[in-house]
Amino acid sequence: MKQIKLSAAALAVAFFANMSYAEAPVTDLSTQPTATTMTTVNAPDSSTASSTSGGNNSSSQIQAPSLKGMNFDDTAGLTLKQRITRLERMFNARSSSQLQIRQQLNQLSDRLAQLNGQIEEQQHQIKQIVKRQRDLYQELERRLSNTQQSAQTNAANQDSAKDEPVVGGDGEADYENAVKLVMQDRKFDQAISAFQTFLTKHPKSSYLPNAHYWLGQLQFTQGQSDKAQAQFETVVKQYPDSNKVPESLLKLGQLALQSKHISQAKDYFNKVIQNYPQSSAADLAKNQLKSLK
Repeated sequence: MKQIKLSAAALAVAFFANMSYAEAPVTDLSTQPTATTMTTVNAPDSSTASSTSGGNNSSSQIQAPSLKGMNFDDTAGLTLKQRITRLERMFNARSSSQLQIRQQLNQLSDRLAQLNGQIEEQQHQIKQIVKRQRDLYQELERRLSNTQQSAQTNAANQDSAKDEPVVGGDGEADYENAVKLVMQDRKFDQAISAFQTFLTKHPKSSYLPNAHYWLGQLQFTQGQSDKAQAQFETVVKQYPDSNKVPESLLKLGQLALQSKHISQAKDYFNKVIQNYPQSSAADLAKNQLKSLK
C-alpha cells in the first residue's frame, strides 16, 4: 500500500513537471535589445485541477513589460532632439518670413507717407499757381479799361502829331503789343519775351516802369519769385514817382509772405497803406494785414 502511494506521488510530480515545460514558452530577450518585449507566462486554469477527462487544459496569458536591454537616454533622447530641431527650424523660418513681411510693410508705409507728402506739396503749389493766375486775371481786367482809355488818348495825340517825323519813338507800339499778348491773347510766355525785348530795345521809354511791373507780374504768376522780386524792386527804387509803385510794394509784400518773412511782409503792406492810402493797392494791403492777425 505504501509503495502504491509513493508511485502515485512520483507520477504526479513527473506529470506536472512535463506539463510545465511543455506549456512554458522560451523567450530570448537578447535578440530584442531596443524594443519593449512582453514575457508570456502560462498559468494553469482552475478548470485543470477539477477536470477528470485529462488533456483538455485552458490557460490565461499574463503580459508584463520587460525592461531588459532598454536605453531610454539614447533612443528617446535622439528622437526628441530631432523633433525639437525640426520645430526650431520651422519656427525660425516662420519668424524670418514674418520679419521680411514686417520690413516690407514698414517700407510700404514709409513710401506711402512720402507720396502723401509729395501730393500735399504739389497741391499747395497748384493752389499757389491758381491764386496767382486769378490775381493776374483780376489785374488784367482792372487794367484793361485804363489801357483802352490810354489808347484813345494816344490815338488823338498821334493824329495831332502825324506830320512830325518819328525818330526811334517811345516804343509804344512794342509795349502795346506786349500788353495785348497778356490781356487779349493770354499768351504769357510770349508776353514775357515781348516785355524783355521791349526793355532792351527801349531803355529810355516812358513805359519802362510799366514794362518792369508787368514782367514781374507775369514772372510772379509762373512762380519765378526771385525774378519777379527784382522787377518790382526796380520799379520802387528807380521809378519812385510811377503809379506802379504802390502795386509793386504790394507784390513785394506778397512775395515776402510767401517766403514766410512775416515781419518784412507787414512792412511792405504798411508802406502801401501809409504812403498810398487812396490807391486800390492800399485796400488789398489792409486785407493782407487782417489775414495775418
